[in-house]
Amino acid sequence: MHRGWLIGGAAYVVVIGGLAVTGGLTRTAQPYLAALVLTLPLGVPALLGVYGGYALMEGIGGLFAATTVNGGGEPHWLSIASTALNVVLFMAAAAGNVLLARNFCRARRRSRAASVPVSGRSRG
Repeated sequence: MHRGWLIGGAAYVVVIGGLAVTGGLTRTAQPYLAALVLTLPLGVPALLGVYGGYALMEGIGGLFAATTVNGGGEPHWLSIASTALNVVLFMAAAAGNVLLARNFCRARRRSRAASVPVSGRSRG
């Protein structure tokens, strides 16, 4: 992998992870929304995974532990688990976007190279 892709891609994934962590710590939607927009197109499946994963954690975890605390809040185990899932899913979406972009650029470069005639060859 080209060094620029590696550094830029890693920085992009770290920024997305930071947004997801911020969303989990503050329990606000704005950082998650920013992560979603910045990870499009793969942010859409990540968002579906966030909601589906939360429902699974709450459903399965509810068999073994309480899913609410006094006052109607969320228990710590569910907050931590859902935040970790969100971070992993959005960072995976960001890493997938880096791979998609790199492959798109490679394919484009190959098609340009294939369409350029080889100079210096005689015809006939």
